[in-house]
Amino acid sequence: MSTETHREHQRKGPFWEALRALPKEQRKEFRRQFRATLEKRAEEQALRGRKRRARHARREPLMHLGVRIAGWLPLPVAAWFGEWTMALAAALLPALRHRVEYHVRLALGAERDEAELRAITARALRLIGRGAASYLVLHRMGAERLLARVEVADEAHLDAALADGHGAIVVSAHYGLFEAGACHLGSRRNGIAVGRDAGDTGPTRLLIGMRADLGCPTIERGDARAVVRALRDNRPVAIVADHDVARLNGLFVPFFGRLAHTPIGPGSLCVRTGAPIVPLLVEWIDRTHYRVRYFPPLRPRADLGREEAAYELTWRFTRLFEDRIRAEPAPWLWLHKRWETRPEQRPDLPVWQPPTAS
Repeated sequence: MSTETHREHQRKGPFWEALRALPKEQRKEFRRQFRATLEKRAEEQALRGRKRRARHARREPLMHLGVRIAGWLPLPVAAWFGEWTMALAAALLPALRHRVEYHVRLALGAERDEAELRAITARALRLIGRGAASYLVLHRMGAERLLARVEVADEAHLDAALADGHGAIVVSAHYGLFEAGACHLGSRRNGIAVGRDAGDTGPTRLLIGMRADLGCPTIERGDARAVVRALRDNRPVAIVADHDVARLNGLFVPFFGRLAHTPIGPGSLCVRTGAPIVPLLVEWIDRTHYRVRYFPPLRPRADLGREEAAYELTWRFTRLFEDRIRAEPAPWLWLHKRWETRPEQRPDLPVWQPPTAS
């Protein structure tokens, strides 16, 4: 397929049809304004990134000190301490509690009563604290002792995906102690993770280092060659794909009845490399034990084109996460602004709506 043909193939949908209907001069002006808006947004994001890195660099020594001190607590004590520290923070910082509660209401407000919504919010906040404090201790304990507390469910689904010989794209969510899944993949299955670039300072660099210590190296987001190389070696590649990251290429798919900007990377990789998508979630068994659960592999639909197949795959794993979160909402990271990017802000991005039953 030529470059021009490929571009025309990509430029489908109401946005591009409306653009082509405009007179030539108006199209030029619209494109100029649109590019200027994108450039301004990129500059603002870059400025925020520089400020964030400078702020993290100042705080990094204190962060390392805090990690070392907290890491020496007994695991049950750390889990309890994390829960109640977060509960206290939510009581002292109403904005923190309101942000989580707002997202819970957006997703579940029509399905749950007032008491349930408040209970989910309170438990979600405590589990954020429990997970953070527990991970600090588990990092100090090491991969083997961490995995001794992990029960693995339905690992045969990963085996089935790897049997194809194209690797596996393990798509996860910020659910439960999700880093336990990375530890299992890296230490037991020779897997790798894809994340922010390791040059970032502060929490990101610290987390990447801790993940590597527990057996799972991280490929920098955007290093497509390294990802494809790992898949060709028939290795699992883990990608967390349940957040709205504006700078990532994505599309809008329904999530709890609202269109949510979702990364297209896993779906595109699946279509281009033949590696199946294997969803993974980490569940709490109790305060100090965890379950890594694999789900059946997802493969592209043969009746769809490559682009539409990638969109449909993205919708499928997003729907699976939605179903699991709806069944047990509190372990998901409701703190994140999942619906921040709106379709009207990015009319250039595709929208995938599931087919309706006739």
